[in-house]
Amino acid sequence: MAKNSLVKNIFILALIVASVMTLTNVTFGIIEVIPDAIPFFGNIDEAVATVILLSAFKTYAKVDLQKTYDELIKWLKREERKNEKNFVS
Repeated sequence: MAKNSLVKNIFILALIVASVMTLTNVTFGIIEVIPDAIPFFGNIDEAVATVILLSAFKTYAKVDLQKTYDELIKWLKREERKNEKNFVS
């Protein structure tokens, strides 16, 4: 049982590393799954990498993405209200 858990953790970490490498473009466009110059399909690999990264974070790090998003929106609204008050006064 512990071996399966270790293999799963290594696989998820590998997905995170591969996704981050895809999104940060560390190969400077030399190595791409789908070249970005292809219309409509060029950014599919980045979209898939983003989905994989978010899913891996949710699985591995137990991050509640919906809660994090909701907190971010609340914070942005508070900051917007602060800026409106400062602008008006």
